[in-house]
Amino acid sequence: MVNQNWISRTKIWNQQYLRLNDSLDIADLPLALALVHPNHWVDWKGEEFKLSEEGWPNQALLNCEFDVICGIPCAWNADKRLQGKLHHDHRWPESLGGPKSGYNLLSLCANHNWAKGNGLWGFDWGLVPKWLGPRLIELRDRKLHGIDPNQV
Repeated sequence: MVNQNWISRTKIWNQQYLRLNDSLDIADLPLALALVHPNHWVDWKGEEFKLSEEGWPNQALLNCEFDVICGIPCAWNADKRLQGKLHHDHRWPESLGGPKSGYNLLSLCANHNWAKGNGLWGFDWGLVPKWLGPRLIELRDRKLHGIDPNQV
């Protein structure tokens, strides 16, 4: 027997999801980003799942993209010996449901990656990321797969 608590949680999540517009806009960002949080990667039966990931591209990391998130170029892009190894990073943190693909990726030097941390200050709140809509759709499909439509 399925725990009614999980069906109830799925129903609440779905009601919030249905509040979003078909084409997301800036006003939808707070709700949409809250809905993709990994805390919600649980289906109506209470079973956890993972969302698909494309992974990092197989291209060489050439420069620190610190200027993309704050408008200040990395001083070490001109001297790779001082810059050190470049790191993969996320604009919207992976720990909050951000994917390892597309627009969500950044290349940062160690100094700027550690300075940015897991914060949100590198995220562009004036732009709806291209990954967000498809990620929400995939999440909803996974959450509702196999449930009676009358229950949601």
